[in-house]
Amino acid sequence: MHTRRAAPLGLILLLLPACGGKVSADDFLRRYAQETCKVDERCYRAWFDSNWDGQQSCIDDQLSASADYADLVADCPFDADKAQECLDNLRKSECATWEDDAAAEALAAPCLEAWTCSSDTGA
Repeated sequence: MHTRRAAPLGLILLLLPACGGKVSADDFLRRYAQETCKVDERCYRAWFDSNWDGQQSCIDDQLSASADYADLVADCPFDADKAQECLDNLRKSECATWEDDAAAEALAAPCLEAWTCSSDTGA
């Protein structure tokens, strides 16, 4: 008789984000910065190289630039499904998509819908 061993919990938690697990509001901007920097490096290499010394430099700049935005949306409802769709879209995107304005806008739409703010929340 064959006994099936369960995967260690740590391994499951480590692999969960790669399997499309939902991102938290606290983690979204960091992961968004990571994915956009990967797109920039892959699709706009010369521009990327002229602006940053590598991925970490790009991510740090992105996070610094998004600090005010994070404060602005802090009290707004967060849609984890839209946030995850945004990250998945960025990860799977092809460079040609970013050259077509309509396609790029459609691809990025979930990113703009991760937080739903109204005049009541100030955003």
